[in-house]
Amino acid sequence: MSEKSFKEWYGDNKEDYNAKRRARYHGDKEYRKRVQSYTRRYREGRPQKESISGGVFMIKVNGKTVKGYRTGAVAVKLGVKAEAIRYLEKKGYILKAVVSGKNRTYTFRQISLIKKAFDARYRFNNGMMTQEEVTAVKETIKREWV
Repeated sequence: MSEKSFKEWYGDNKEDYNAKRRARYHGDKEYRKRVQSYTRRYREGRPQKESISGGVFMIKVNGKTVKGYRTGAVAVKLGVKAEAIRYLEKKGYILKAVVSGKNRTYTFRQISLIKKAFDARYRFNNGMMTQEEVTAVKETIKREWV
């Protein structure tokens, strides 16, 4: 009988294994300190992206280098919550953002389209726009999204 690889074993025992790790992390202060220390060292040694300021990075889009804004930076710029931007994406008002690592990254052009989507949603919710007009705005945003 061949031995299972860790990946196979983990697939079978994931819930139990993680429950034990969580219990140890919350119950053993020394273990928690070691984990936090390891995480801190790992983050310090990891290569960082070229950050201009909080949440703004240089990214390549269609061969050109442009400023890219993370969801949080876009939210601050537009005066909304980051969840609201993700909601627009989920509901189809805007297309999926460029994902760099685990972060959504938007260009300045896309930010103006996100603002247009928020305006359309606001007008529709307040009876100033019909569903057909909102659909037309969505289509315009999809065409202009790069």
